[in-house]
Amino acid sequence: MSTEAKATTSGTGAVGTAGGAATAGAAGRAGAAETLAAPATPAEPAPSAPSTGSAASAASAEEARKKQNVGWTWLLFSSLFEITFALSTEATHAFTRLGPSLLTAVAAAFGIYGLSQALKYVDVGVGYTVWAGIGGVGTVIFGTLIYDEPMTVWKVVAFVLIIGGGTALRVTDRIAAAKSAT
Repeated sequence: MSTEAKATTSGTGAVGTAGGAATAGAAGRAGAAETLAAPATPAEPAPSAPSTGSAASAASAEEARKKQNVGWTWLLFSSLFEITFALSTEATHAFTRLGPSLLTAVAAAFGIYGLSQALKYVDVGVGYTVWAGIGGVGTVIFGTLIYDEPMTVWKVVAFVLIIGGGTALRVTDRIAAAKSAT
């Protein structure tokens, strides 16, 4: 037996053979309750349940919040490309102008890529709805500024509803993340 194999078989005995990974996996599946019920050795005092639970819960909630923030950052970033895509599409004149056509293609690609990154952390229904809402509101605002499109009271009312809906989705997403972390 090699020195490495002897080191694994001596000591704690968690891995008993050269094929110890299979043995450890089987032991983990079959004897999980036995492992939990085993008394703590003097070198390893058992942690107290309340402090571990609350610390783990707090760490889990913090991790969930960080992931949500990453997702929402990607979502906002990709929404800028969505706005650029929509505005540059108007400037292509039915894709007969090269510069705006290239900008449109690049903006569309980056917008979709950013959305796909955001959807790793944010629910697809929430993420897409907010992405499209920001894109829609931004496009109308910048369309008014760049292309002199009319701004009406009804557009402003629609903006308020879209922004309110997006905010409500953000809040419910944060609440759902906090609940799943506990």
